[in-house]
Amino acid sequence: MKIDYQDYGSVACITLRAFLTEGRRLDCAVDAAALSAEVVVTSTGVLLRTATITGRTPAAMRSYKAVIRSVKR
Repeated sequence: MKIDYQDYGSVACITLRAFLTEGRRLDCAVDAAALSAEVVVTSTGVLLRTATITGRTPAAMRSYKAVIRSVKR
């Protein structure tokens, strides 16, 4: 799974990319991010899944930390 964090000033974006076999891990990370802060989550793809999490920078940073904790488990 690849995780990319981009800060654009007042808005930040987290992009998670995972192959089909890591689908559950991606879903768990996206759920943790959505529950930790007020962010918008969009997901696309079947074989190569991509989830994009956007929101205000402090909320996105909280979500990023939740994603990292979830992936390390």
